[in-house]
Amino acid sequence: MSRSADTGARRRGRLDPGRGAPALSRDDFTDLVCACRGGDERAWAELHARFGPLVRRVVGSYRLQQADVDDVCQHVWSRVCRDLHTLRTALTLRAWLATVARREALRHLGRARRDIPVGGPWEFASVPGDRGDPEESAVAAAECELVRAAVRQLPRQHQELIHLLFADPPVGYDVISEKLGIPRGSIGPMRSRIVGRVRQVMAGERGR
Repeated sequence: MSRSADTGARRRGRLDPGRGAPALSRDDFTDLVCACRGGDERAWAELHARFGPLVRRVVGSYRLQQADVDDVCQHVWSRVCRDLHTLRTALTLRAWLATVARREALRHLGRARRDIPVGGPWEFASVPGDRGDPEESAVAAAECELVRAAVRQLPRQHQELIHLLFADPPVGYDVISEKLGIPRGSIGPMRSRIVGRVRQVMAGERGR
């Protein structure tokens, strides 16, 4: 291949023979996307390095706590791994990733409005309306008590994790990992399991 042809191929995002990973142009990430779809770990690492800051900026724009930003970003990349095959053209990769990040941040905010722990592992904020209709206030108080009771049934480590995840000021994942002796990458999935367990216990209590 001539030098000019080689340069043209690189600008179009063709594979870089020196590195074995896709060489990126500004907007056309076709080869990178294809390599990721094919399970190339180096391509995935390149994708994350290239667009990780973009994903974090989008998620961070929703004013989440640092621990929650880390958690949402993990969910974003899990969804990207699952849904990358649905991307119609690599030319829209940047916009698609930003859209996925926004949707995951909004999903997190929706969940947070339903379950917002404050002040400690057994303290959960009541829903809006606790200063209005007395009947609504009573229902809200009963709901919060259900949540507290469900959390008290969790293993001690899970209670401590809930406390740290919603501490004020926020506590980062690195600190949580060190305090509880669990891998940093396990915190997000563990949080999801804990919330799911709390909801199961609450559903059982309501059914009595």
